[in-house]
Amino acid sequence: MLRHSLKYDNGWLSPEGKLYGCCFAKHVELSYEIIRKRFGEDYFEDSDYLCPSIFLENQGWLKLHDGRLAYGGPGFIPAGYTITQAQLDTIFDWCKRHKVKMPVWVKKAEVL
Repeated sequence: MLRHSLKYDNGWLSPEGKLYGCCFAKHVELSYEIIRKRFGEDYFEDSDYLCPSIFLENQGWLKLHDGRLAYGGPGFIPAGYTITQAQLDTIFDWCKRHKVKMPVWVKKAEVL
């Protein structure tokens, strides 16, 4: 079952600012679950995407990996990346809860 919680160090952050957690290195399994629940059972199989993680990233989701917010892999954020205000709010709350600084890329990202 998908549940939003700030306690996780690994997971996916939706464009609406909901953080869905998973165990370390279980992003792919969670990706499939999110896609089934959010887009329908056969949505991913009918798409042109080969990787569910890339599919979610292209839908505006952010990956949380080992306590770091990441896109396309830890520490890699493309230039001109945008995030939603809801994601920014959740990132701020997450950083506050875990007592870490806001990632530099978040400060540079364009907020939609």
